[in-house]
Amino acid sequence: MGDPAGRAVLVEIVEAMCGEQNALDAVVRAARDRSPSVAALPECEVRRNVAALLQGVARGFADASAGPDLAAADALAADRVAQGVPLDGLLDGFQAGRAHLLLVLTGQARVRGVASETLIDALVELDGFTTALQNRLIHAYRNHELSLARTGYAWRLQALRGLLHGDHGVHAAEAGLDPAKRYHFLIADVTEPREAPRAEAALNGGIAGFVDGYLCCVTQRLPAPDALDHVAVIASPARPTNRLAAVYPLCQSALASARLRGLRGLRSLTALSAFVAVDAHPELGLVLAADLLPRLDPAKSFHRLLAQTACTYLEHGRQLTPTAAELHIHSNTVKHRLRRMNELTGFGAHDEPITDTLHWWWALDAWLRRVTE
Repeated sequence: MGDPAGRAVLVEIVEAMCGEQNALDAVVRAARDRSPSVAALPECEVRRNVAALLQGVARGFADASAGPDLAAADALAADRVAQGVPLDGLLDGFQAGRAHLLLVLTGQARVRGVASETLIDALVELDGFTTALQNRLIHAYRNHELSLARTGYAWRLQALRGLLHGDHGVHAAEAGLDPAKRYHFLIADVTEPREAPRAEAALNGGIAGFVDGYLCCVTQRLPAPDALDHVAVIASPARPTNRLAAVYPLCQSALASARLRGLRGLRSLTALSAFVAVDAHPELGLVLAADLLPRLDPAKSFHRLLAQTACTYLEHGRQLTPTAAELHIHSNTVKHRLRRMNELTGFGAHDEPITDTLHWWWALDAWLRRVTE
């Protein structure tokens, strides 16, 4: 390339796209907007793959003799096969990301005064890199797909995905399930296929694999709770096979609620049902907080302690001893805080209707989460 200074500017722009969150988010958004199957994956999973591809391109562009890092394409292809993303969906997302990258590079290069000849040479070079990556994606995807297709597992997992998505053309037996029996559905907060074996080993058999980017399992026996302490896993009650599609989105919502609160381990869908309900309407929680807690000041640490204590008190059935144990304070301290909370907000009546108790808890939960955002 004739202009070393101009090329250095272009290398700087490409490397910056790898390190800037907004730039990375824009590429992720472009891929998800173009491909519905990629959009169905967790955003964090798409971002992880896009970041790896961008870094591989940046390294190759910085050292023209090295070329792009094809290992990132191999890893992406393997992940998408495991996640059930079709090849055309993968390529749609990849091409959208490539187009966005070249568009941003062109715009920033012009702003920074890079000569047209230098820019054209760079675009040709980058197009060659991305074409090589795309060809490797196709080759690796087909190899992984063929390898998986040699096992009956692939067909059962594909049928399970259809069953969970409510495809009436799919029968339970195709997924290796007995329509006369009941099964638990489990979804784990595992989005990276290479992290799946540890969790999958603890899931007690059944049919397990990635559905919409998350590790899922359908089994008759729940795993041991202590085997999954490292990750959040939501389990539904045992349901007939024709009701699994109904609990699937509920378990997805429960996993989101567990993640929001930093919960880990095996959790039942029913135990998280209140969280799922309130998280579906976050604005209503803020309305309740404004109505019930107008005198609480988020800037005051003591008010935050009062709200945390009151919320914990409700979550422990209005019992002083377990509340104190949870907060690692003395029961008298709990009493003092609740008394002060009552003075500020009127909180504390024991004979109120259950709906009022729910309103207090919902308001406190929403207030505390807003304070910590």
